[in-house]
Amino acid sequence: MNRFSKGVTGLILMCYAFSALGQKATRVPLEKENLHPVNREIQLAFDKHKGSLVQVNALNNPGVVWINNLNFKSGSIEFDVKGRDVLQKSFVGIAFHGRDDHSYEAVYFRPFNFNAKDSVRKSHAVQYMALPNNDWPYLRKTFPGKYEAPVKSFVDPDAWFHVKVEVTDQLIQVFMNGDESPMLKISPLEKFFNGKVGFWVGHESNGTFSNLVITGGQWVKK
Repeated sequence: MNRFSKGVTGLILMCYAFSALGQKATRVPLEKENLHPVNREIQLAFDKHKGSLVQVNALNNPGVVWINNLNFKSGSIEFDVKGRDVLQKSFVGIAFHGRDDHSYEAVYFRPFNFNAKDSVRKSHAVQYMALPNNDWPYLRKTFPGKYEAPVKSFVDPDAWFHVKVEVTDQLIQVFMNGDESPMLKISPLEKFFNGKVGFWVGHESNGTFSNLVITGGQWVKK
């Protein structure tokens, strides 16, 4: 078998495996009718490099911008996000497996800790939580260092960065900026089920989001 034939055969096998797993990648259009903000206001914009943007304002308490008609159980969630280098005022990430506006799992980032000289602050760069029973203060106190982690290299806290969250019933892995190894690898703390997905921001935090791609979820345009 020549190199070309091997390459074609490999591609067919990869496509078959992808299809067999039922994993379909969907780029969700970031349009007003597809978005439902909770405790936030949003503006839509366009960037020549990133395409469509969702700009989320800062208010007290966390906020979520749910994606309408999207259910997600397992697979991957990818997106681009930009926070800011302002201490305790930049918490940006993604909520998933949402049952309602207060019950969901989330992975979020603290850009102001990305390059902190203090080792404790630096170790708090990315966070997993599962609301309402496993918020970050409880997890940090009860399982120190287990559900949060540092970034592995220099990342500009005022710049865009790419996130990929891989989710199965046994494992959640968080990847940043195309790294092959996960920066955070944990077991989920909630029962595994289909639920909503949304852009997430924390207390007094704004954020800008783009390029949402869901693999394994179901999104229906209405």
